[in-house]
Amino acid sequence: MNKDIIELNKNINIAGLHWISRWRVNNGKKDSYVVPFATTYPINIIYHGKSKFKYGQYGIHLGQKDTLTFLGNKNKKILAKFIDCRKYSPTFKSVLTTHTSHAKVHCFI
Repeated sequence: MNKDIIELNKNINIAGLHWISRWRVNNGKKDSYVVPFATTYPINIIYHGKSKFKYGQYGIHLGQKDTLTFLGNKNKKILAKFIDCRKYSPTFKSVLTTHTSHAKVHCFI
C-alpha cells in the first residue's frame, strides 16, 4: 500500500470507510490520464462544473457498497463529510471530514 493511501486512512474513524488505490492509465502527456470505470453494475458520474459548488443536502448511501472517486484539479481540495448513521455500528454518530481531489484514489463505503 502506498504512503498516500496510508496517510489518507490514518485518521478514518468510521468503520467500513477507507481509501483504496484507483487504477488509471497515462494518456500520453504529463498529468493526463484515462480513469476506467469497468464494472458489471451501474455507475453514476456527477460533474459539478468549474465554478464553486456546494451541496445543499446530504447524500445517503443505504444498503450498498459504494466507491467515490473525486476528480478535479489536484491543487484544489474537495471537502467530503461522512456521518455514520447505522444504528448498530460501532462508530454510530461518528463524523469524518476529509479533503482530496485525485484520480489515483477512491473512497470505499
